Amino acid sequence: MTELFELEEKPKFTLCCMFMLVLAAVTAAQELPEDRRHHHYQKGSSTSTSTDSLLDVAPMLPLNDLTTAIRGLAKPAGVTFNSSAAWTWQHAGDVMPGTARTRSVFWYGGGGLATFWHDDHGLGQVVYNIEGNVGAGTPSQPPLADSVAGPFALNNILTSQDLFLASLYWQQAFADHHAILRIGKMMDSSFFDTNSVAYDPISGFLAEDFNQSITNPLPTHGFGVNIEWDVADDIVMRCGIANSESGGNTTGFDGLSAEHLCSVAEMDITAHPTINNAKRDGHYRFLVWHNGIANSTGTGDIDGWGGLFNFDQEIAENVSIFGRIGSGSGSVTPSTFSVSTGFAIDKPFDFQHSSTGLAVEYAKMSALNRPVRGHRTMLEWYWRTHLTHSLYTGPVVQYVRDNDIGLGDSVIWGFRTTWSF
Repeated sequence: MTELFELEEKPKFTLCCMFMLVLAAVTAAQELPEDRRHHHYQKGSSTSTSTDSLLDVAPMLPLNDLTTAIRGLAKPAGVTFNSSAAWTWQHAGDVMPGTARTRSVFWYGGGGLATFWHDDHGLGQVVYNIEGNVGAGTPSQPPLADSVAGPFALNNILTSQDLFLASLYWQQAFADHHAILRIGKMMDSSFFDTNSVAYDPISGFLAEDFNQSITNPLPTHGFGVNIEWDVADDIVMRCGIANSESGGNTTGFDGLSAEHLCSVAEMDITAHPTINNAKRDGHYRFLVWHNGIANSTGTGDIDGWGGLFNFDQEIAENVSIFGRIGSGSGSVTPSTFSVSTGFAIDKPFDFQHSSTGLAVEYAKMSALNRPVRGHRTMLEWYWRTHLTHSLYTGPVVQYVRDNDIGLGDSVIWGFRTTWSF
């Protein structure tokens, strides 16, 4: 989950990060594992950069060549690098009084792994990710979500206004790669409440409401620890604890205390049901959480519990469905109950270079960070075309209804163009 932040820079933290990356650069080259669980989730990381595009042109060739050159320099030291960028434009119909209707923003980011060792029994790595965004003809802040009283981002690509180190953590695999321990500055949504259909705002649904459950208060860019292990074939357990008070362009330790922690435990089951005479992959996740935060009234600390069920299931060669249903304590999460569902189609109507998706969400809103409780409905449809070798583009249309807060019905027209390489 990402949010907009405008916070002061942390020079000492940046120097520390640079020092760790320099250490990685002097390590011996290592062959990186193929297991997807060893890779930090990064916006656009699931995007294909094949040459099979609608147009046989390469307008982003200079950026592609620059990224390739950086990879070539980093490879002998066991360091990987992937880069992405996006331009998004959104215009809302009905908005809250005195708020903006339009946002046009450029986002940019990059990240990868620095491997210290890797053998048959385990590995040790530093994972890093840097991000930033800037307004393109309009301010980038406040976010458009504020205009429609949204507790989560309408545009989940966006992050800190300035370039900052979003993640930096140590990752260690052991027990013959059946278990992974991570510690450092990270996003909990990189590991919990994931979904193969509704998760990546660059390649799929743009709104944060469909990248995770709105009832799930996962911390952003805070210091944390988590562990993941294979307990049986097709069953993975995860648990973690992170600073619930820190986020964005900070050290990750800001506000850290025993009372300001978010604890999460998740069981992830992979299934292979037979649908339409073929084995189809599906993932079924059960998650519980406990969150502690500072009371906004300044009268101490508050805490509460919650949980959710999350699944994605392939039902045809090019069609997958997803769903999330969750609930939680209204004192520490913006929604006491929500359910979302939808589908994604690759090559719809035999358009070879396109994908599309449609999702809907209903939520009961708490009074956290809003004046009244209420009921909120949201829909999103996107169409995405692989236009050139590394460029993707298409419309994103969202609809929000929140009568209880006085918004009524609002249609948000949008357009998204992304580059990933």
